[in-house]
Amino acid sequence: NTVTASILQLGNSTHVGMPGLTLFQSQAMTLASTPNLSLVSSSAILQNTGSTLTASNLVAQSATSVTFDQSGNDIDQIALEVTGTGQARFFGTGTVTVGSLSDAEGNTVTGVSTMDGQVQISTGALNIDEMGNARSNSQVQLTASTGNLQINAPVVSTALATGSLGDGSGSLTLAATTGSVDIASSLGTAEASSPVSITGQSGVMLSATTSSIRTSGTLTVDADSNNDGTGDFSLTDAAATVNIANNTVSIDAADV
Repeated sequence: NTVTASILQLGNSTHVGMPGLTLFQSQAMTLASTPNLSLVSSSAILQNTGSTLTASNLVAQSATSVTFDQSGNDIDQIALEVTGTGQARFFGTGTVTVGSLSDAEGNTVTGVSTMDGQVQISTGALNIDEMGNARSNSQVQLTASTGNLQINAPVVSTALATGSLGDGSGSLTLAATTGSVDIASSLGTAEASSPVSITGQSGVMLSATTSSIRTSGTLTVDADSNNDGTGDFSLTDAAATVNIANNTVSIDAADV
């Protein structure tokens, strides 16, 4: 069957506060004539093994967890929000952007956030254009497996179950398995105690005036993960800052 619409939505905002509505994808799905898929659930949103999803945009809101953990998912842009205890997880292929998307009711989800659970995103190339925020001291893990990891918006762990202070202790782990990591926004905050780990095969750079890495936890950087002598750690903008309050820093790079 063919559905032609600007947004295909399953569930609605009323369901977020109601128990027992689980959205479960049991087989592969491709949305060719509907650019935007919106999922809203009072319980889990999840996929069965092998049940990949192909669409332009995905916005998902859940009261417990959002789990798209099939590596064959092919989505251009995502926005995920978990308002209860549980993770926000997306695995996919190709280039994925974390952005700001609206559902069919006009509710906007910005970035990827949890109330009490980890944020984990693993794609081919990954652009973080809106905030990644794991609340209740939860961890953030961002991986670009075949391309570059571009950080254009804050990535934080927040201590409380609400807000975006970025004062949490959850680990912040960034990796570009075959590419580079470009931090053009903030990673952690001055109030954070998050351990920060950044791995890039072809370099780690802080490229903008808004670039910063701040925490009272540890900082570990491997900018030349395949040891071929080409991966540098660099602050290419003079206003970029690295502030590690406890002075526990480890940097492995071809050049610093």
